[in-house]
Amino acid sequence: NISKISVKGDMDGSVVSNGGVVKSVLIGGNMDGVVSSEGDIDKIQIKGETSGGVRAGGDIKTFDTASMYCGAVAAGGEFSQAWVKGDVKYSTIAAGLDIGVNGDPFSQGDVFSGRGDLDKVRIGGDFIASNISAGIAPGADNMFGTADDKLEEKSAEDSDAPDRKSVV
Repeated sequence: NISKISVKGDMDGSVVSNGGVVKSVLIGGNMDGVVSSEGDIDKIQIKGETSGGVRAGGDIKTFDTASMYCGAVAAGGEFSQAWVKGDVKYSTIAAGLDIGVNGDPFSQGDVFSGRGDLDKVRIGGDFIASNISAGIAPGADNMFGTADDKLEEKSAEDSDAPDRKSVV
């Protein structure tokens, strides 16, 4: 477990937790690095722009950032709340998507779709050429919403449809 990470300025490195929960991450500036947890992330707040990757192999409770540009935040399981105060450009917000330790949803070998609900997404600015997804991974063409997307395969009896509850 990692209880608390606090960076006063920008972050362009990697924080990797190979087990347990990351309870709290606060980055006072921009984040161009990677925060990756094999387990859950309870809270991550980036006061500047998110251009890197945030990955939880499990659930993400709260993600909060000023803006996103070429960034990714993904929970392998449930994703309770994403709040972007400004614009989201060329970025991905996803539940049920494990983007691997490098935090990149387009690195084919490390990306797996699964079951996960995305409860609430608030975007205070523009949403441009970006993705909001639940339970789906991009295929070989590195695009969401095309014929080669990856879905978790289960029998109909064992499956529940992914659910996006609110996009504001």
